[in-house]
Amino acid sequence: MSCLWVAAAVLFAVKIIQKAAFVFQQCRYQKRRLLYWLKEHSFLFHKYLLAHLFLWTVFFLFRHKNILVIGLCIEGLAVLLWRRLADDRPAITARMKRLLSVCFLLVAVSAWGCSYHFAAMWLYALFFPLWCWILFFAVALLLTPIEYLIKRCYVRMAKQKLRSLRTLKKVGITGSYGKTSTKQILLHLIRLEFNTCASPASFNNEMGLTRTIREHLKPRHEVFLAEMGADHVKEITRLAALIKPSIAIITGIAPQHLQTFGSMEHILREKMQLVEALPANGTAIINMDNPYIRSYAIQNHCRIIRYGIDSADVDLRAVHVKVNHYGTSFLLLYEGQSIPLHTHLLGKQHVLNILAAIACARTLGISWDIIRKRVAQIPDVAHRMQLLCQRDYYVIDNAYNSNPASAAYALEVLSQMKGRKIVMTPGFVDLGDYQKEAHRTFGKQIAQCASIVILVGRHQIQAIYDGLLEACFAKEAIHIATDREMAFTILRRLVKSGDIVLIENDLPQVFNR
Repeated sequence: MSCLWVAAAVLFAVKIIQKAAFVFQQCRYQKRRLLYWLKEHSFLFHKYLLAHLFLWTVFFLFRHKNILVIGLCIEGLAVLLWRRLADDRPAITARMKRLLSVCFLLVAVSAWGCSYHFAAMWLYALFFPLWCWILFFAVALLLTPIEYLIKRCYVRMAKQKLRSLRTLKKVGITGSYGKTSTKQILLHLIRLEFNTCASPASFNNEMGLTRTIREHLKPRHEVFLAEMGADHVKEITRLAALIKPSIAIITGIAPQHLQTFGSMEHILREKMQLVEALPANGTAIINMDNPYIRSYAIQNHCRIIRYGIDSADVDLRAVHVKVNHYGTSFLLLYEGQSIPLHTHLLGKQHVLNILAAIACARTLGISWDIIRKRVAQIPDVAHRMQLLCQRDYYVIDNAYNSNPASAAYALEVLSQMKGRKIVMTPGFVDLGDYQKEAHRTFGKQIAQCASIVILVGRHQIQAIYDGLLEACFAKEAIHIATDREMAFTILRRLVKSGDIVLIENDLPQVFNR
């Protein structure tokens, strides 16, 4: 019976620990962010915990071990099957394997230790869901020194490999938005002239870049494009020390990760550390349309290339920007030249990304004839202002841009399109105390161009809803969906021929609250 009790406990723990592991991974393995998520989402557990406590209070009345074992088996199976189609499974990395193995081992050991006494078994089962979360957090905390040592070992190996590639040109790309798009556009512009390695997908933290260097960077490569993300102070400093780029691109700075950064001043200072870390013969490429970047006094005497659309005092400027269903056309002003360009990509945000990529390509020696031809051939950047034709209506997929600045750019593009406009969004996360204000402003911006709005989530969308109503948006045109599946069901019911649908952000379900 003890073996069955232990098996039931492990079965019960599978779904709970899987959920904890998924959230932890989405929080970038940061224990502080996990605690914040638990605080923000504690309401999700209330109804289940009340039902669980009631059930085990009833089981206690029977005062028989067999009843407890059967009850744990039944509830464990029910929890395992609960929302089995939900996308809440963590990616099974080496680190996750270590974490899960220790967690399930401790669940089994603790269950075995309680299996000899009825009262201990009952108390164990009564607090089991809470125990699983506490256990997971404790294991994550205890494994921190081991993970740190493993991480340092891999970083050391990556640094040694970079030092051995002495002729490699290294480009660092950072910002609150536009990093991945700029990286992919730049790769398209230079890939035939230079054997180029770019960090895949959004591998933009220390371990992501370390893995890229170890697994993807080869001696044959001539240029390395390193996307650099940061959600806390000192992260860009560490990445710059790892990569040691000679070219830095700062795409833009906006409120993001305020929960961990604490203030916009910290975000600005941290992102600009990539420029400050450049050697004296390095080149910084910065977006002067961004008010935060304009206000920053660069302390480095390296070469500075400035670009923008609205700013006149820049080296590369795009004017006469026009957007339609076929893409974006603009006139590039550079050193007295006027160069007409067209791209299939949509909107001013992508124009800014293209300007940054062109500045870097020119620094690397790519000719204007090649640049003009390749700008017209830039492929869509997946989930970043990507225009998709769905039978008889269009979708602007901006699912991977999740900050107020990118959302404002997306709404500007939407407003220039012909047809009835639908916006579907869960809003933003990780903005700390600024989040409600950002959502309220976002709601007012949506009201200026949309005819129908689908809000996804529960509590976090309230400020968007309030902003819509403050802007006198029709209440009956606002639809609430509790999850992504429900949102698309509503969309399929409402969408008509000729409509333009903007999908702004696509949070993992775990962050919709």
